[in-house]
Amino acid sequence: GAGAAAGGAGGADGEQVWDCEFCGTRNNVTLDAEELPLSGSVDYVLEPPPPAEMARSATGDDNIIIFVIDTSGSMCVTQELAGDVKLKGDRKGSGMEGLARGEGDQYMPGQRRDVTYVSRLQCVQAAVTTQIEALQKAFPSRRVGVVTFNNEVTIVGDGTGEPRTLAGDRLSDEAGLTAAGEEYPLDATVSSTGSALAEKVFGLEEGGPTALGPAVVVAVAMAGRAPGSKVVVCTDGLANVGLGALDELEGKSAEEVAAAEGFYLRMGEAAAAKGVTIDVVGIEGEGCDLENLGTMADAAGGTSEKVSPLELTKNFGSVLANPVVATNVSVTLLLHRGLRFKEEDVDSAANKVVRDIGNVTSDSAVTFEYGLRSKPDLAAAGIDIKALKALPFQVQIRFTKLDGMKGVRVLSQSKKTTQEREVAESMMDTPVLSAHAAQRSAMLARRGDYDMARVNARAWSNMMQRGAKTASQKAALADYAVEIDEMDAAITSAVREERVAGGAADGADAESSRRRMRSKQDGLSGALFKAKKRSVRR
Repeated sequence: GAGAAAGGAGGADGEQVWDCEFCGTRNNVTLDAEELPLSGSVDYVLEPPPPAEMARSATGDDNIIIFVIDTSGSMCVTQELAGDVKLKGDRKGSGMEGLARGEGDQYMPGQRRDVTYVSRLQCVQAAVTTQIEALQKAFPSRRVGVVTFNNEVTIVGDGTGEPRTLAGDRLSDEAGLTAAGEEYPLDATVSSTGSALAEKVFGLEEGGPTALGPAVVVAVAMAGRAPGSKVVVCTDGLANVGLGALDELEGKSAEEVAAAEGFYLRMGEAAAAKGVTIDVVGIEGEGCDLENLGTMADAAGGTSEKVSPLELTKNFGSVLANPVVATNVSVTLLLHRGLRFKEEDVDSAANKVVRDIGNVTSDSAVTFEYGLRSKPDLAAAGIDIKALKALPFQVQIRFTKLDGMKGVRVLSQSKKTTQEREVAESMMDTPVLSAHAAQRSAMLARRGDYDMARVNARAWSNMMQRGAKTASQKAALADYAVEIDEMDAAITSAVREERVAGGAADGADAESSRRRMRSKQDGLSGALFKAKKRSVRR
Protein backbone atom coordinates (compact mmCIF):
# COMPACT_ATOMS: atom_id res chain seq x y z
CA GLY A 1 0.00 0.00 0.00
CA ALA A 2 0.96 3.65 -0.24
CA GLY A 3 1.37 4.91 3.34
CA ALA A 4 -0.55 4.46 6.55
CA ALA A 5 -4.08 5.74 6.60
CA ALA A 6 -6.67 5.74 9.32
CA GLY A 7 -9.06 3.52 7.43
CA GLY A 8 -9.73 -0.14 6.86
CA ALA A 9 -11.94 -3.10 7.64
CA GLY A 10 -11.93 -6.10 9.94
CA GLY A 11 -11.14 -9.57 8.59
CA ALA A 12 -12.46 -13.02 9.32
CA ASP A 13 -11.66 -14.88 12.56
CA GLY A 14 -10.43 -11.73 14.29
CA GLU A 15 -7.87 -11.06 11.59
CA GLN A 16 -6.90 -7.39 11.34
CA VAL A 17 -7.17 -6.11 7.78
CA TRP A 18 -6.58 -2.60 6.54
CA ASP A 19 -7.66 -1.44 3.07
CA CYS A 20 -5.55 1.52 2.00
CA GLU A 21 -7.83 4.37 1.02
CA PHE A 22 -5.29 5.71 -1.46
CA CYS A 23 -4.04 2.74 -3.48
CA GLY A 24 -6.72 0.16 -2.65
CA THR A 25 -4.27 -2.49 -1.43
CA ARG A 26 -5.51 -4.81 1.31
CA ASN A 27 -2.98 -5.27 4.15
CA ASN A 28 -2.86 -7.71 7.07
CA VAL A 29 -1.78 -5.80 10.17
CA THR A 30 -1.14 -6.55 13.84
CA LEU A 31 -1.92 -3.60 16.07
CA ASP A 32 -2.70 -3.25 19.75
CA ALA A 33 -5.61 -1.05 20.72
CA GLU A 34 -3.34 1.79 21.86
CA GLU A 35 -1.55 1.75 18.48
CA LEU A 36 -4.67 2.53 16.48
CA PRO A 37 -4.83 6.19 15.42
CA LEU A 38 -7.79 7.83 17.14
CA SER A 39 -7.48 11.35 15.67
CA GLY A 40 -6.68 13.02 12.40
CA SER A 41 -3.24 14.13 13.62
CA VAL A 42 -0.69 11.67 14.99
CA ASP A 43 3.00 12.26 15.78
CA TYR A 44 5.57 9.46 15.69
CA VAL A 45 9.13 9.58 17.03
CA LEU A 46 11.52 8.00 14.55
CA GLU A 47 14.75 8.74 16.46
CA PRO A 48 15.24 10.31 19.89
CA PRO A 49 17.63 13.26 20.28
CA PRO A 50 21.31 12.24 20.09
CA PRO A 51 22.89 12.00 23.58
CA ALA A 52 25.16 14.98 22.88
CA GLU A 53 22.12 17.13 22.07
CA MET A 54 19.94 16.09 25.01
CA ALA A 55 20.76 19.32 26.83
CA ARG A 56 19.87 21.50 23.83
CA SER A 57 16.58 23.30 23.83
CA ALA A 58 14.05 22.15 21.26
CA THR A 59 12.77 25.74 21.05
CA GLY A 60 15.94 27.29 19.61
CA ASP A 61 16.46 29.63 22.58
CA ASP A 62 20.18 28.77 22.52
CA ASN A 63 20.87 28.98 18.79
CA ILE A 64 23.16 31.39 16.91
CA ILE A 65 22.47 34.60 15.01
CA ILE A 66 25.17 36.03 12.73
CA PHE A 67 24.73 39.54 11.30
CA VAL A 68 26.67 39.97 8.04
CA ILE A 69 27.17 43.70 7.53
CA ASP A 70 28.24 45.50 4.35
CA THR A 71 30.87 48.15 5.14
CA SER A 72 31.79 48.96 1.53
CA GLY A 73 32.22 52.54 0.38
CA SER A 74 28.63 53.00 -0.78
CA MET A 75 27.38 52.51 2.78
CA CYS A 76 28.42 56.12 3.48
CA VAL A 77 25.60 57.45 1.26
CA THR A 78 23.28 59.57 3.40
CA GLN A 79 19.57 60.20 3.63
CA GLU A 80 17.71 63.13 5.13
CA LEU A 81 15.86 62.85 8.44
CA ALA A 82 13.72 65.76 9.53
CA GLY A 83 14.98 67.57 12.62
CA ASP A 84 18.15 67.44 14.68
CA VAL A 85 18.28 63.70 15.34
CA LYS A 86 20.71 62.31 17.90
CA LEU A 87 21.90 58.91 16.74
CA LYS A 88 23.20 56.12 18.91
CA GLY A 89 26.85 55.58 18.12
CA ASP A 90 27.09 58.79 16.08
CA ARG A 91 30.74 59.43 15.28
CA LYS A 92 30.30 63.21 15.40
CA GLY A 93 32.70 64.50 17.96
CA SER A 94 35.21 61.74 17.27
CA GLY A 95 37.71 64.24 15.86
CA MET A 96 36.24 65.17 12.48
CA GLU A 97 34.67 68.37 13.80
CA GLY A 98 38.19 69.67 14.44
CA LEU A 99 38.68 70.12 10.70
CA ALA A 100 36.05 72.84 10.71
CA ARG A 101 37.26 74.88 13.70
CA GLY A 102 37.45 78.53 12.93
CA GLU A 103 35.92 78.06 9.50
CA GLY A 104 32.38 79.15 10.41
CA ASP A 105 29.29 77.68 8.75
CA GLN A 106 30.14 74.46 6.87
CA TYR A 107 26.81 74.05 5.02
CA MET A 108 26.79 74.10 1.22
CA PRO A 109 24.79 76.88 -0.48
CA GLY A 110 21.12 75.91 -0.57
CA GLN A 111 21.64 72.95 1.81
CA ARG A 112 18.82 72.41 4.31
CA ARG A 113 19.61 73.23 7.94
CA ASP A 114 16.55 71.54 9.49
CA VAL A 115 17.53 67.93 8.74
CA THR A 116 20.00 65.33 9.91
CA TYR A 117 21.94 63.38 7.30
CA VAL A 118 22.07 59.69 8.20
CA SER A 119 24.28 57.21 6.36
CA ARG A 120 23.23 53.70 5.39
CA LEU A 121 25.83 52.28 7.75
CA GLN A 122 24.49 54.34 10.64
CA CYS A 123 21.02 52.91 9.97
CA VAL A 124 22.44 49.38 9.99
CA GLN A 125 24.38 50.06 13.18
CA ALA A 126 21.26 51.34 14.93
CA ALA A 127 19.17 48.38 13.68
CA VAL A 128 21.70 45.70 14.65
CA THR A 129 22.40 47.12 18.12
CA THR A 130 18.67 47.46 18.77
CA GLN A 131 18.28 43.75 17.99
CA ILE A 132 21.26 42.85 20.18
CA GLU A 133 19.68 44.69 23.11
CA ALA A 134 16.34 42.99 22.46
CA LEU A 135 17.99 39.57 22.33
CA GLN A 136 19.78 40.23 25.62
CA LYS A 137 16.38 40.66 27.27
CA ALA A 138 14.25 38.09 25.45
CA PHE A 139 16.79 35.35 24.56
CA PRO A 140 19.84 35.81 26.80
CA SER A 141 21.13 32.29 26.09
CA ARG A 142 21.53 32.85 22.35
CA ARG A 143 24.92 33.46 20.80
CA VAL A 144 25.22 36.50 18.53
CA GLY A 145 28.08 37.37 16.21
CA VAL A 146 29.00 39.82 13.46
CA VAL A 147 30.89 39.40 10.19
CA THR A 148 31.67 42.49 8.08
CA PHE A 149 32.79 42.79 4.48
CA ASN A 150 34.26 45.33 2.11
CA ASN A 151 37.48 44.49 0.24
CA GLU A 152 38.15 42.16 3.17
CA VAL A 153 36.08 39.92 5.41
CA THR A 154 36.40 40.61 9.12
CA ILE A 155 35.15 38.16 11.73
CA VAL A 156 34.13 40.37 14.64
CA GLY A 157 32.54 37.42 16.44
CA ASP A 158 30.75 38.23 19.68
CA GLY A 159 32.83 41.35 20.25
CA THR A 160 34.90 40.00 23.14
CA GLY A 161 37.83 38.57 21.15
CA GLU A 162 40.33 39.81 18.62
CA PRO A 163 38.78 40.23 15.16
CA ARG A 164 40.21 38.11 12.34
CA THR A 165 40.63 39.56 8.86
CA LEU A 166 40.60 37.52 5.64
CA ALA A 167 41.83 39.19 2.45
CA GLY A 168 43.42 38.65 -0.95
CA ASP A 169 43.47 35.11 -2.32
CA ARG A 170 41.77 33.83 0.83
CA LEU A 171 38.52 35.36 -0.46
CA SER A 172 38.50 32.79 -3.26
CA ASP A 173 39.30 29.81 -1.03
CA GLU A 174 35.96 28.35 0.08
CA ALA A 175 37.52 25.61 2.21
CA GLY A 176 39.73 28.14 3.99
CA LEU A 177 36.84 30.52 4.59
CA THR A 178 34.71 27.69 5.96
CA ALA A 179 37.48 26.59 8.31
CA ALA A 180 37.95 30.17 9.53
CA GLY A 181 34.27 30.40 10.39
CA GLU A 182 34.14 27.02 12.09
CA GLU A 183 37.26 27.69 14.17
CA TYR A 184 36.50 31.21 15.37
CA PRO A 185 35.39 31.13 19.05
CA LEU A 186 31.70 31.81 19.64
CA ASP A 187 30.89 30.22 22.98
CA ALA A 188 29.57 33.02 25.23
CA THR A 189 25.91 34.06 25.24
CA VAL A 190 24.59 37.47 24.28
CA SER A 191 23.69 38.16 27.91
CA SER A 192 27.41 38.66 28.62
CA THR A 193 28.70 39.77 25.20
CA GLY A 194 25.98 42.15 23.98
CA SER A 195 27.51 45.39 25.26
CA ALA A 196 30.95 44.64 23.85
CA LEU A 197 29.46 43.59 20.50
CA ALA A 198 27.39 46.76 20.25
CA GLU A 199 30.54 48.83 20.79
CA LYS A 200 32.29 46.97 17.98
CA VAL A 201 29.31 47.54 15.68
CA PHE A 202 29.32 51.27 16.39
CA GLY A 203 33.03 51.36 15.56
CA LEU A 204 32.55 50.12 11.98
CA GLU A 205 33.57 52.43 9.12
CA GLU A 206 32.86 52.38 5.39
CA GLY A 207 35.31 51.92 2.53
CA GLY A 208 36.26 49.61 -0.32
CA PRO A 209 34.41 47.13 -2.60
CA THR A 210 32.03 44.27 -1.69
CA ALA A 211 33.25 40.77 -0.74
CA LEU A 212 29.73 39.53 0.02
CA GLY A 213 30.12 35.92 -1.12
CA PRO A 214 33.15 35.13 1.06
CA ALA A 215 31.43 36.74 4.08
CA VAL A 216 28.41 34.46 3.63
CA VAL A 217 30.66 31.37 3.54
CA VAL A 218 32.23 32.39 6.86
CA ALA A 219 28.90 33.24 8.48
CA VAL A 220 27.20 29.97 7.47
CA ALA A 221 30.15 28.04 8.89
CA MET A 222 29.83 29.94 12.19
CA ALA A 223 26.07 29.47 12.43
CA GLY A 224 26.21 25.81 11.40
CA ARG A 225 27.31 24.78 14.89
CA ALA A 226 23.67 24.82 16.04
CA PRO A 227 20.73 23.74 13.83
CA GLY A 228 18.01 26.36 13.78
CA SER A 229 20.49 29.23 13.64
CA LYS A 230 20.17 32.26 11.39
CA VAL A 231 22.39 34.38 9.14
CA VAL A 232 21.12 37.90 8.35
CA VAL A 233 22.88 39.58 5.41
CA CYS A 234 22.53 43.35 5.01
CA THR A 235 23.96 44.94 1.87
CA ASP A 236 23.45 47.86 -0.47
CA GLY A 237 25.56 46.80 -3.44
CA LEU A 238 26.67 44.15 -5.89
CA ALA A 239 29.10 41.42 -4.80
CA ASN A 240 32.35 42.11 -6.66
CA VAL A 241 35.22 40.49 -4.77
CA GLY A 242 36.13 36.83 -4.33
CA LEU A 243 33.66 33.96 -4.43
CA GLY A 244 30.27 34.82 -5.92
CA ALA A 245 31.41 38.06 -7.59
CA LEU A 246 28.51 39.19 -9.79
CA ASP A 247 29.96 42.29 -11.42
CA GLU A 248 31.14 42.35 -15.02
CA LEU A 249 29.46 39.07 -16.00
CA GLU A 250 28.63 40.56 -19.39
CA GLY A 251 30.83 39.00 -22.04
CA LYS A 252 32.00 36.13 -19.86
CA SER A 253 31.52 32.50 -20.86
CA ALA A 254 28.35 30.62 -19.95
CA GLU A 255 30.41 28.46 -17.59
CA GLU A 256 31.79 31.50 -15.73
CA VAL A 257 28.34 33.05 -15.42
CA ALA A 258 26.83 29.76 -14.22
CA ALA A 259 29.60 29.36 -11.63
CA ALA A 260 29.08 32.87 -10.23
CA GLU A 261 25.29 32.56 -10.08
CA GLY A 262 25.33 28.91 -8.99
CA PHE A 263 27.46 29.83 -5.97
CA TYR A 264 24.46 31.40 -4.24
CA LEU A 265 22.13 28.48 -4.81
CA ARG A 266 24.83 26.14 -3.54
CA MET A 267 25.38 28.27 -0.43
CA GLY A 268 21.66 28.27 0.28
CA GLU A 269 21.50 24.49 -0.04
CA ALA A 270 24.60 24.08 2.13
CA ALA A 271 23.03 26.29 4.82
CA ALA A 272 19.76 24.33 4.68
CA ALA A 273 21.68 21.07 5.13
CA LYS A 274 23.13 22.50 8.36
CA GLY A 275 19.73 23.73 9.54
CA VAL A 276 20.72 27.37 9.00
CA THR A 277 18.43 29.96 7.41
CA ILE A 278 19.74 32.95 5.46
CA ASP A 279 17.77 36.19 5.31
CA VAL A 280 18.85 38.89 2.86
CA VAL A 281 18.03 42.54 3.48
CA GLY A 282 18.90 44.76 0.52
CA ILE A 283 19.09 48.51 1.13
CA GLU A 284 17.19 50.65 -1.35
CA GLY A 285 19.22 52.98 -3.53
CA GLU A 286 21.60 50.57 -5.24
CA GLY A 287 21.28 47.32 -7.20
CA CYS A 288 22.42 44.27 -5.24
CA ASP A 289 21.19 41.47 -7.61
CA LEU A 290 18.38 40.31 -5.37
CA GLU A 291 17.67 37.63 -7.98
CA ASN A 292 20.77 35.65 -7.01
CA LEU A 293 20.88 36.63 -3.35
CA GLY A 294 17.18 35.77 -3.08
CA THR A 295 17.82 32.36 -4.63
CA MET A 296 20.28 31.69 -1.80
CA ALA A 297 17.83 32.85 0.87
CA ASP A 298 14.97 30.86 -0.66
CA ALA A 299 17.01 27.64 -0.75
CA ALA A 300 17.89 28.11 2.93
CA GLY A 301 14.28 28.76 3.95
CA GLY A 302 14.82 32.46 4.54
CA THR A 303 13.48 35.69 3.10
CA SER A 304 14.81 38.41 0.80
CA GLU A 305 13.60 41.99 0.62
CA LYS A 306 14.74 45.49 -0.27
CA VAL A 307 13.90 48.15 2.31
CA SER A 308 14.55 51.79 3.06
CA PRO A 309 17.53 52.35 5.38
CA LEU A 310 15.11 53.95 7.83
CA GLU A 311 13.03 50.74 7.96
CA LEU A 312 15.92 48.41 8.87
CA THR A 313 15.14 48.17 12.58
CA LYS A 314 11.55 47.10 11.86
CA ASN A 315 12.69 44.67 9.17
CA PHE A 316 15.35 43.04 11.35
CA GLY A 317 12.79 42.66 14.12
CA SER A 318 10.42 40.85 11.77
CA VAL A 319 13.18 38.54 10.54
CA LEU A 320 14.27 37.56 14.04
CA ALA A 321 10.68 37.16 15.26
CA ASN A 322 10.19 34.22 12.88
CA PRO A 323 12.65 31.54 14.05
CA VAL A 324 13.18 28.08 12.61
CA VAL A 325 11.08 25.43 14.35
CA ALA A 326 12.32 22.35 12.46
CA THR A 327 14.96 21.37 9.89
CA ASN A 328 15.31 18.73 7.16
CA VAL A 329 11.57 18.85 6.58
CA SER A 330 9.90 16.92 3.77
CA VAL A 331 6.20 16.70 2.96
CA THR A 332 4.36 13.77 1.35
CA LEU A 333 0.79 14.26 0.15
CA LEU A 334 -1.52 11.37 -0.79
CA LEU A 335 -4.70 11.72 -2.84
CA HIS A 336 -7.55 9.37 -3.67
CA ARG A 337 -6.95 7.39 -6.89
CA GLY A 338 -9.64 9.42 -8.63
CA LEU A 339 -7.60 12.60 -8.25
CA ARG A 340 -4.35 13.80 -9.81
CA PHE A 341 -1.81 16.52 -9.10
CA LYS A 342 -1.78 19.53 -11.39
CA GLU A 343 1.95 20.09 -11.04
CA GLU A 344 4.37 20.14 -13.97
CA ASP A 345 7.04 18.10 -12.22
CA VAL A 346 4.67 15.33 -11.06
CA ASP A 347 3.67 12.28 -13.09
CA SER A 348 0.10 12.90 -14.25
CA ALA A 349 -0.78 9.35 -13.18
CA ALA A 350 0.59 9.80 -9.65
CA ASN A 351 -1.59 10.38 -6.59
CA LYS A 352 1.42 10.83 -4.33
CA VAL A 353 3.98 13.64 -4.31
CA VAL A 354 6.99 14.35 -2.09
CA ARG A 355 8.48 17.81 -1.52
CA ASP A 356 11.80 18.48 0.22
CA ILE A 357 11.31 21.73 2.15
CA GLY A 358 14.39 22.07 4.39
CA ASN A 359 14.09 24.64 7.18
CA VAL A 360 10.63 25.79 8.27
CA THR A 361 9.22 28.50 10.50
CA SER A 362 5.72 28.90 11.89
CA ASP A 363 4.88 30.93 8.76
CA SER A 364 6.08 28.36 6.22
CA ALA A 365 3.40 27.26 3.75
CA VAL A 366 3.51 24.57 1.06
CA THR A 367 0.56 24.25 -1.29
CA PHE A 368 -0.48 21.67 -3.89
CA GLU A 369 -3.05 21.88 -6.67
CA TYR A 370 -5.08 18.85 -7.72
CA GLY A 371 -8.05 17.94 -9.89
CA LEU A 372 -10.09 15.02 -11.21
CA ARG A 373 -8.57 12.42 -13.48
CA SER A 374 -9.91 12.26 -17.03
CA LYS A 375 -13.11 10.31 -17.64
CA PRO A 376 -11.25 7.54 -19.54
CA ASP A 377 -8.77 7.18 -16.67
CA LEU A 378 -11.57 7.01 -14.09
CA ALA A 379 -13.42 4.41 -16.16
CA ALA A 380 -10.27 2.31 -16.60
CA ALA A 381 -9.72 2.36 -12.83
CA GLY A 382 -13.35 1.46 -12.14
CA ILE A 383 -14.00 4.65 -10.19
CA ASP A 384 -17.43 6.29 -10.20
CA ILE A 385 -16.37 9.66 -8.82
CA LYS A 386 -19.95 10.92 -8.52
CA ALA A 387 -20.84 8.04 -6.23
CA LEU A 388 -18.16 9.02 -3.71
CA LYS A 389 -19.62 11.08 -0.87
CA ALA A 390 -16.20 11.90 0.60
CA LEU A 391 -12.53 11.77 -0.47
CA PRO A 392 -9.53 11.00 1.77
CA PHE A 393 -6.40 13.16 2.00
CA GLN A 394 -3.22 12.55 3.95
CA VAL A 395 -0.12 14.63 4.63
CA GLN A 396 3.03 13.10 6.13
CA ILE A 397 5.53 15.64 7.45
CA ARG A 398 9.00 14.33 8.27
CA PHE A 399 11.13 16.68 10.37
CA THR A 400 14.09 17.08 12.68
CA LYS A 401 13.55 19.18 15.80
CA LEU A 402 16.24 21.55 17.00
CA ASP A 403 17.32 19.08 19.70
CA GLY A 404 17.98 16.43 17.03
CA MET A 405 14.82 14.37 17.53
CA LYS A 406 13.49 12.98 14.22
CA GLY A 407 9.79 12.44 13.77
CA VAL A 408 6.86 12.30 11.40
CA ARG A 409 3.47 13.94 11.76
CA VAL A 410 0.59 12.27 9.90
CA LEU A 411 -2.49 14.36 9.15
CA SER A 412 -5.49 12.47 7.74
CA GLN A 413 -8.82 13.98 6.74
CA SER A 414 -11.88 13.03 4.76
CA LYS A 415 -13.59 15.82 2.84
CA LYS A 416 -17.19 15.71 1.67
CA THR A 417 -17.82 16.10 -2.06
CA THR A 418 -20.33 18.22 -3.92
CA GLN A 419 -21.40 18.61 -7.53
CA GLU A 420 -22.33 22.27 -7.02
CA ARG A 421 -19.68 24.91 -7.73
CA GLU A 422 -21.47 27.49 -5.58
CA VAL A 423 -21.41 25.15 -2.57
CA ALA A 424 -17.71 24.41 -3.00
CA GLU A 425 -16.78 28.08 -3.39
CA SER A 426 -18.83 29.07 -0.34
CA MET A 427 -16.67 26.73 1.75
CA MET A 428 -13.34 27.87 0.36
CA ASP A 429 -10.40 28.69 2.63
CA THR A 430 -9.35 32.02 1.12
CA PRO A 431 -6.00 32.34 2.98
CA VAL A 432 -4.92 28.93 1.66
CA LEU A 433 -6.11 29.64 -1.89
CA SER A 434 -4.52 33.10 -1.96
CA ALA A 435 -1.21 31.66 -0.71
CA HIS A 436 -1.29 29.02 -3.44
CA ALA A 437 -2.25 31.52 -6.14
CA ALA A 438 0.57 33.91 -5.16
CA GLN A 439 3.13 31.11 -4.95
CA ARG A 440 2.03 29.63 -8.26
CA SER A 441 2.12 32.98 -10.06
CA ALA A 442 5.58 33.74 -8.67
CA MET A 443 6.82 30.33 -9.82
CA LEU A 444 5.52 30.94 -13.36
CA ALA A 445 7.13 34.39 -13.47
CA ARG A 446 10.47 33.04 -12.24
CA ARG A 447 10.32 30.54 -15.11
CA GLY A 448 10.10 33.48 -17.48
CA ASP A 449 6.41 33.11 -18.36
CA TYR A 450 5.22 36.55 -17.28
CA ASP A 451 1.99 36.38 -19.30
CA MET A 452 0.89 33.08 -17.74
CA ALA A 453 1.82 34.38 -14.28
CA ARG A 454 -0.59 37.25 -14.78
CA VAL A 455 -3.32 35.01 -16.19
CA ASN A 456 -2.99 32.63 -13.23
CA ALA A 457 -3.11 35.47 -10.70
CA ARG A 458 -6.25 37.00 -12.22
CA ALA A 459 -8.04 33.66 -12.66
CA TRP A 460 -7.61 32.82 -8.98
CA SER A 461 -8.64 36.35 -8.04
CA ASN A 462 -11.89 36.04 -10.02
CA MET A 463 -12.71 32.72 -8.37
CA MET A 464 -12.01 34.03 -4.87
CA GLN A 465 -14.10 37.13 -5.51
CA ARG A 466 -17.10 34.92 -6.31
CA GLY A 467 -16.76 33.00 -3.05
CA ALA A 468 -15.54 35.67 -0.63
CA LYS A 469 -18.55 36.30 1.64
CA THR A 470 -17.22 36.57 5.20
CA ALA A 471 -15.10 39.37 6.61
CA SER A 472 -12.06 37.10 6.96
CA GLN A 473 -12.38 35.88 3.36
CA LYS A 474 -12.63 39.44 2.07
CA ALA A 475 -9.63 40.53 4.16
CA ALA A 476 -7.49 37.69 2.78
CA LEU A 477 -8.58 38.56 -0.75
CA ALA A 478 -7.71 42.23 -0.21
CA ASP A 479 -4.21 41.30 1.00
CA TYR A 480 -3.78 39.06 -2.03
CA ALA A 481 -4.91 41.84 -4.40
CA VAL A 482 -2.30 44.23 -2.99
CA GLU A 483 0.48 41.68 -3.41
CA ILE A 484 -0.58 40.70 -6.93
CA ASP A 485 -0.87 44.35 -7.98
CA GLU A 486 2.69 44.89 -6.71
CA MET A 487 3.93 41.90 -8.72
CA ASP A 488 1.99 42.98 -11.80
CA ALA A 489 3.46 46.49 -11.67
CA ALA A 490 6.98 45.06 -11.27
CA ILE A 491 6.45 42.76 -14.28
CA THR A 492 5.18 45.70 -16.35
CA SER A 493 8.27 47.72 -15.48
CA ALA A 494 10.56 44.77 -16.24
CA VAL A 495 8.96 44.13 -19.62
CA ARG A 496 9.33 47.82 -20.48
CA GLU A 497 13.05 47.60 -19.68
CA GLU A 498 13.31 44.45 -21.81
CA ARG A 499 11.91 46.25 -24.83
CA VAL A 500 14.38 49.09 -24.42
CA ALA A 501 17.19 46.52 -24.22
CA GLY A 502 16.01 44.68 -27.32
CA GLY A 503 13.64 42.15 -25.81
CA ALA A 504 14.00 38.81 -24.03
CA ALA A 505 14.73 35.51 -25.73
CA ASP A 506 11.85 33.26 -26.75
CA GLY A 507 11.03 29.61 -26.11
CA ALA A 508 13.40 27.49 -24.06
CA ASP A 509 15.81 30.42 -23.57
CA ALA A 510 13.17 32.73 -22.07
CA GLU A 511 13.72 31.53 -18.49
CA SER A 512 17.50 32.07 -18.46
CA SER A 513 17.24 35.29 -20.49
CA ARG A 514 14.73 36.86 -18.13
CA ARG A 515 16.60 35.61 -15.10
CA ARG A 516 19.70 37.47 -16.32
CA MET A 517 17.60 40.60 -16.76
CA ARG A 518 16.11 40.26 -13.26
CA SER A 519 19.65 40.43 -11.89
CA LYS A 520 19.32 44.15 -12.63
CA GLN A 521 15.66 44.37 -11.63
CA ASP A 522 15.61 44.10 -7.85
CA GLY A 523 12.03 45.37 -7.73
CA LEU A 524 10.66 42.41 -9.67
CA SER A 525 12.88 39.85 -7.95
CA GLY A 526 11.81 41.15 -4.56
CA ALA A 527 8.12 41.00 -5.48
CA LEU A 528 8.43 37.43 -6.77
CA PHE A 529 10.28 36.14 -3.71
CA LYS A 530 7.73 37.86 -1.46
CA ALA A 531 4.85 36.17 -3.30
CA LYS A 532 6.63 32.82 -3.25
CA LYS A 533 6.90 33.07 0.55
CA ARG A 534 3.28 34.08 1.09
CA SER A 535 2.00 32.63 4.36
CA VAL A 536 -1.35 31.06 5.16
CA ARG A 537 -1.40 32.69 8.60
CA ARG A 538 -4.74 34.34 9.23
